[in-house]
Amino acid sequence: MKNLLFLALPFICVCCMSNTITANQSASPVAMQVMHVDSHFNLVIGSASGSVYTVTFNKTTMKTQWESFIGTSAPDFDPNSFKIEITSGLYYLVGTSYDGESRSAINLELDGGSFYVANVGGNANTCTCSSNCCQLGCSPLLLPQGWYCTSCTAPSGCGNCSKTETAGGTGIFY
Repeated sequence: MKNLLFLALPFICVCCMSNTITANQSASPVAMQVMHVDSHFNLVIGSASGSVYTVTFNKTTMKTQWESFIGTSAPDFDPNSFKIEITSGLYYLVGTSYDGESRSAINLELDGGSFYVANVGGNANTCTCSSNCCQLGCSPLLLPQGWYCTSCTAPSGCGNCSKTETAGGTGIFY
């Protein structure tokens, strides 16, 4: 029984994590978890040709399935643009809402020139950053220590940047 609880505890903790970060706090954010990619899910999301990254998955399907995966944890997320980014050697897919005030990101794994959703501890996970007035900043950033939301930069002093992480074991896209 102790072994079962020990194995289930990381999943329970990841699923329950959420954090609201104000503009002042996000300058020195606290990591929610250490990113360790175990493998990846099987569906190809994009491709890499040198330093050019292209989203190849159907964007209409991506939008619908991403919104479904996040559910009510980030109700303002309504993506209309998708882009693959890299920070510190880590790849992630960023979806940006129509108004630019909500962005969500998914860990990706590059394998043989193709991008896949990363399997992190048996789960796919997202980080969604939202603000009611911030069109610059308040963006997900993946570092080796975990997900962060950057500070709002314009208009200055516009308010809080809210961070929500969502995890699930079935992948995001199917």
